[in-house]
Amino acid sequence: MTEVPYGLFPFFGGIGLWQFLRFLEDRRLRHLWLASASVGMASLSHTDGVLLFGILLVATGIVAVATRQLTSVSRLARFGVALLVPWTAAVGLFVAVFFLVNETWEIGLQWLMRVPYGHFEAAYAYDPLGLSQLTNRYDGLLTVVAGSRRL
Repeated sequence: MTEVPYGLFPFFGGIGLWQFLRFLEDRRLRHLWLASASVGMASLSHTDGVLLFGILLVATGIVAVATRQLTSVSRLARFGVALLVPWTAAVGLFVAVFFLVNETWEIGLQWLMRVPYGHFEAAYAYDPLGLSQLTNRYDGLLTVVAGSRRL
């Protein structure tokens, strides 16, 4: 069952994209709320979701400026709340539950770097920063991936 997060990321990312496209169509902030919440869930399943959230923020800002929707400070605040609150609630709830279970706030570098760096190392078998200890939690996954590259 180690492949479950890899299916959840495109699932929630796709829902976020769908809701963003719905926002482009009818300009209702409800779709931004749903896009942000689903990207928050994608962020919990794969660390690239944080990058996806940044892309959502930039894309929404470009669309809002290009269509002149940011006509007042209150409108800007509504956009900010619609984007930040759902994502922060999803990720913040995870961090809070993580703290209650593990009694530590320390999710830092290992949480952020484990999966992307593991994929990089598996593809290129290169470890210039000596971070291979972050990928030891894969239980042989890197060996399988690196071995399949030779086929």
